[in-house]
Amino acid sequence: LHAHAGLVDALLEAGCRTAVGCLWPVDDLATALFFEHVYGLLAHGTGLAAAVRASKLSLRAATVEDIAATLTENEVSAGGSIDLELPAKFDRLGLAQPASAEDWRPYEELYYWGAFISMCR
Repeated sequence: LHAHAGLVDALLEAGCRTAVGCLWPVDDLATALFFEHVYGLLAHGTGLAAAVRASKLSLRAATVEDIAATLTENEVSAGGSIDLELPAKFDRLGLAQPASAEDWRPYEELYYWGAFISMCR
């Protein structure tokens, strides 16, 4: 655990009360979706451990349609432009797609949500 959570350990040693880390490299989009959810919950008063747990569950349950809706909302609020070619992105990652896109949860595997940890002093 400590070999992978080096930055988290360093932050805690430097005086941070809590920190979130990642035990292994995770897809950028999965990480962005995870942290957006964490920060949203923290902004509404949820504690860090509860926010991390809820965000893991949210990422695991997110369908492609949910992800596209989140990205579209963020594009509007950021005034930017994002690539919504999600099926092509997921194909490049080697994620299998079911026949029905509404049932497809590309980040349901442990690899995508299990890496995130919260630690405290």
